[in-house]
Amino acid sequence: WNVPTYLFTLEEYSETFEIYGKKVDQPQGETKTFYRYAKAKALSPMQEVRTATIGATLCYDYETIFSEDVCIDPQYYQSDKKKKPCEVKDLSSSGQGGPVAITKVDVAMIPLDEQRLGPRFTVHLRNQGKGTVINRDDVQKACSSETSPNLFNVIYIEEAKLSKIYNLECTGLQRNEQLGRSYILLEEGKENSFTCELKSGIPKEQGVFSTPLLIKLGYGYTITKSKEITIRSRKV
Repeated sequence: WNVPTYLFTLEEYSETFEIYGKKVDQPQGETKTFYRYAKAKALSPMQEVRTATIGATLCYDYETIFSEDVCIDPQYYQSDKKKKPCEVKDLSSSGQGGPVAITKVDVAMIPLDEQRLGPRFTVHLRNQGKGTVINRDDVQKACSSETSPNLFNVIYIEEAKLSKIYNLECTGLQRNEQLGRSYILLEEGKENSFTCELKSGIPKEQGVFSTPLLIKLGYGYTITKSKEITIRSRKV
């Protein structure tokens, strides 16, 4: 809670809680209400009305999960005019319900050798919320006076899979060797992307098929909500 101490008396307060995020059957997510009472101090004798801004800062960890069917065509470069069950094309999205959104995935089929093509996915992401991305390992620090290296704009690539069984290798990332995890350092106002590939490839003789692409991002988030209030002298 953020209040001007020269106007209010409020004990330091913080609380940890869990709420459900947005889901298909619950598009608004879960809500929870907290109440704190602050005592306004007396205004100066010459003042009858004064405005002040109070606010609350929230810090939490979150996951963005992108899951869409993608077309895999091992015969993409063959001049075969037969009708195919699907067509290789880029994927776009307005978001996944969280503050950090995967907005687009560029899909390409890259020749690996004479026998195999490798699916390549360039993942574009953006902070579409009104807060700040923080390292999910330091969520509590973001809501206190503590600081740490890489506190802000760290997004971990928790999972990148094709067909739910093939692990994709991702590049364009930084690496936390201590935790054994890869992450992207989000730059506000810039295009942020990384690339994931299936290095083992798909044999060309395999037919065209559609399969799920799964990308899971893990991060923390902090946002402050504020409101202007009016303090009136008792004699008004």
